[in-house]
Amino acid sequence: MYRNQWVTEHNSLAKREIAKIRETILARDRGKKPLPSLPSNLLEWVGQARPIVERRPRNFLAVPFWEEIYKDDFACKMILGGRQTYKSTYVTDLLACDATSVPGSQVCYVSFSQQSQSAFSKQKLQIGTFSQNPILGQFPRSKLGNVGEISLKNDSTIYCTTDTGKYKNVEGKSLNHCILDEAQYQHMEEAPRVVQTMMATKGKLTITGLVVKQALHTKIFGTRVTSESGCMMIKIGGRDYSSVNMVLSLVIISKMC
Repeated sequence: MYRNQWVTEHNSLAKREIAKIRETILARDRGKKPLPSLPSNLLEWVGQARPIVERRPRNFLAVPFWEEIYKDDFACKMILGGRQTYKSTYVTDLLACDATSVPGSQVCYVSFSQQSQSAFSKQKLQIGTFSQNPILGQFPRSKLGNVGEISLKNDSTIYCTTDTGKYKNVEGKSLNHCILDEAQYQHMEEAPRVVQTMMATKGKLTITGLVVKQALHTKIFGTRVTSESGCMMIKIGGRDYSSVNMVLSLVIISKMC
């Protein structure tokens, strides 16, 4: 009889404590503002969520060719160009747009070294993207600082890793989008492994880098490269892209795979 009384009192106490905890959580959730709903269209997302880059209002006046690139939502793209052609800005836009506009997304940034990974994650992504834009600043689940992973309140995750061990850090993730940055330093002959990891999710692949390994990329992905009037032209899948500003030496490769 004593045991039955103890069990009854214990269960009653446990239920009261659980109810208190549940009420505390619900009260905290009621006090939270709902996350903003952001468009999945990249250009629309930029205008609404990230109007500031490097603490300055952004526009395409100085680099009008990027507007067409932003409009291209093909699943598999390669972008090759010189330094300081705003490739990193485009990459951060892709990562943040996918992660904030579609709840539960998993996206991954892959670089060739830990130093490059850390610099991109901290300076370009955490500070330059989330911290400097009030709308995006609402999304991180906890205080920014983790170089390898940014967890968002909408259950999306942004991974930042390296191509070490034939992209073993990418395998095992259910990615919706994977971006290989500074591809000229990566082992691109192993890039098909990345595609294989996204077979189930039908994820997107974006590759960015310099033009120094153009021949290697051409060999891997079967692109046709021709030169017309001194301007680099890449023709893939019926769509042509060309460098419209030879000072920047920007080359766009799209519609591959």
